[in-house]
Amino acid sequence: MSVRIGSKFSATAMFARYRTICHCENKDDEFIMFTRIGRGTKRFLINNVLWGLMDTDSAFDVGDVITDDNGTMYFLVAKTNSMQGDKGEFYKTNCTIDIVDVKKNYNEYGEQLDNSEITRYKDYPVVYEDVSAHMHLFDYGLLPTTTRRFIVPSCTVVDVGDRIVLNGENSRVDSINKSDFQPFLYLQCSKDNRV
Repeated sequence: MSVRIGSKFSATAMFARYRTICHCENKDDEFIMFTRIGRGTKRFLINNVLWGLMDTDSAFDVGDVITDDNGTMYFLVAKTNSMQGDKGEFYKTNCTIDIVDVKKNYNEYGEQLDNSEITRYKDYPVVYEDVSAHMHLFDYGLLPTTTRRFIVPSCTVVDVGDRIVLNGENSRVDSINKSDFQPFLYLQCSKDNRV
């Protein structure tokens, strides 16, 4: 059945019906209407990347971590201001990870003894994507060893060489990009075989 949009169509009524109340730390709650981003068939885009229509002059800005009433968390990675309403690009968090600081311990002769681990974050919500061979062909910014990539808030304390634990599997942080998803951090990781 097709829907006919005529003179009775009201964008305001549609916004009022499908909007979701959202929260951001240190800001007033606002309504956002989320929609799919384009017609892509890639599972990651369909499930995790959304457009969000907001009120004109919304106080939400790029870098904000937004939470809806269901507890779903979104990263606001891009925003366009308009007199008809602000439009944002949101990445929905899709997993939680542990970030572990791995340090090598040496004896007085400079020989490595073992590794010590300090967990910086436990069950930390982030955006995660597996990196396929197809992605390596077309994304020249990917390191040859990258198997996973993560987007984390800019306030995250993380260093190259840290371990990320996802579902019991270890990855090593090989690159921290501060510009592609500014102000978020974009982490490229490889399989971590350290004991």
